[in-house]
Amino acid sequence: MEIPRFVLDDFLKPYASNARYLVSAENFCNITKGSFSITQSVYLSHGFVSGHLNMVDVLLCFNQLAYVGLAERIRQGLIPELRNMTYDIFKHHISNALIYSLDDVRFRKPIDPKNFSGKIEVNRVRKIDDVYFVKTTYDFDHFTSGKISLALRLK
Repeated sequence: MEIPRFVLDDFLKPYASNARYLVSAENFCNITKGSFSITQSVYLSHGFVSGHLNMVDVLLCFNQLAYVGLAERIRQGLIPELRNMTYDIFKHHISNALIYSLDDVRFRKPIDPKNFSGKIEVNRVRKIDDVYFVKTTYDFDHFTSGKISLALRLK
């Protein structure tokens, strides 16, 4: 199911215009797939291009796809562990989200950053006190993969 444009706009708004890499996204069960385009990495001086996807860009792409995918699932009430959270609450607290674990990172081949796709699978969601923990696996074009865990604190 394609994720509506307003969800992408809501969750890409905090990013600088040249760091909005996610072009479109869709949810399938517990998997979110997205299309990306990076014409200029935000950390490189104007005119310099790395020519391949790197870890800085992977993390930005992961964040954008994870936030948009989770937001749409929350909006639709599709994650039992997050049923008491609304779309607006998630949007309000997204600045409290952080990556707390990054494991098994693999770059098997260079990826052209100008046009590629990726997916995130939500493997587990649990709540401890006022913190939600989300464990995921990710894969970008079958050449870059790993595990990332997020924490979202509601304060």
